[in-house]
Amino acid sequence: MSPKCGSTTSKATAQQLRVLTRFIQVYCAKRHGGKPRELCAECADLLAYATQRLQKCPYDPKPKCKECPTHCYKPEYRARIREVMRFSGTHFVKRGRLDWLLRYFLTEGPPARSKRASSSDRNHGSADLPVRHRTR
Repeated sequence: MSPKCGSTTSKATAQQLRVLTRFIQVYCAKRHGGKPRELCAECADLLAYATQRLQKCPYDPKPKCKECPTHCYKPEYRARIREVMRFSGTHFVKRGRLDWLLRYFLTEGPPARSKRASSSDRNHGSADLPVRHRTR
C-alpha cells in the first residue's frame, strides 16, 4: 500500500462511512437513550472526527484502522470508536445483521490465492477429512 495525497473518495470509503454512521447511531440510541438515527452531541462529535479521519486517510486502498501502520486517531477518540465498534458489532450479530459486519470487514475482498492446489493436495489434504465432534 502506498500513500497518496488528497482525500480518498472511493466507493469503499463511502461504504465504510455509511456503516460507521450506522454503528454510531445504534450505539447512541442504545447507550445514550436518544432517538434512532439521531445523535447526541458527544456521538455527533465522534462521527465528525471519524469522518474527517476517514476522508483524509493517506493510504489507497485504505487498510483497516487496527491494521494501519499510522494511527491517526487521538487516543481518546480511538478508545471511543473501539467501544462503539464493540457494542454495535455485538448488537448487529445478536440481531442477525451479519451483512453490516461483512460489508465493513470484507470491503477489501478475500485474499488472493497464489496458485491452485494440485490434485494430490486436494485428495490428501486435511481439509477433506471428516470432522468428528466430541460429545460430553
